[in-house]
Amino acid sequence: MASVNFMKCKGSMGAALMRHCDTEKRLAAGHSNPDIDKSKTADNIVLGVTEKTDSFEAAVQKYQTRIGQLDATTNGNHRKDRVTLFALEAPAPAGLSESQAVEWCKHAWVKLQEQYRPINCIAGYVHVDEQHEYVDRGKVRTSRVHLHAFVVPEVRGQLNGKRFSSKAAMQALNRELDTMSIEDFGKPFLTGEKPRKRSVEALKAESVESVQRAARELVREREAVLRLLEAIEKAAGRYDAMHTRSLEDRLRAA
Repeated sequence: MASVNFMKCKGSMGAALMRHCDTEKRLAAGHSNPDIDKSKTADNIVLGVTEKTDSFEAAVQKYQTRIGQLDATTNGNHRKDRVTLFALEAPAPAGLSESQAVEWCKHAWVKLQEQYRPINCIAGYVHVDEQHEYVDRGKVRTSRVHLHAFVVPEVRGQLNGKRFSSKAAMQALNRELDTMSIEDFGKPFLTGEKPRKRSVEALKAESVESVQRAARELVREREAVLRLLEAIEKAAGRYDAMHTRSLEDRLRAA
């Protein structure tokens, strides 16, 4: 990936995503996602939530408290469809070891706090337990250690998802992470590729569907080949029978 992926969260979506990311909840729950290696889930790291246990509940409380603070003071955005949280996803640069990638995620979390203020950075989750392949722009890629971060889109005292995720704002964050990556880890974060518009999870789902379509097409092609072979065999059988009868007729005539 060439940049941070921004996802808007409305209503209870943010809490649901934080629950999915939380280490304890991932260990306790069963997952339909076959790419989660639960033997490594305990190595995931939670950032920004001080409680050692119940980090999900603490994160939700922190999130609700921050929204309540804004609504009680400066925030004038009370629309029902307002965006109250952003889920950011950033993979560590390619070429880092797992331990280096974890450290990169921790550094990235610090940069997020500098960019958006600690009070708005609700929780960060470093995931090392997801290893899978997906297709992006026709290329097969392998997911890497990555950071999920949940941030309240407060801009000058207002909830403002549009300005928070503006092109200029996203570019500023990506440049900060790229500078940090080069200076602290000797690897660029920005690769020169066009930023993708979908998360790895969305791309993975699309990849699965693409493989399934290819498999279905392969089955159809195989069935067509079998039908053709059967037709050839039947035609060959008819020819053999006709040839045998013709030879017998000639022998009798002789």
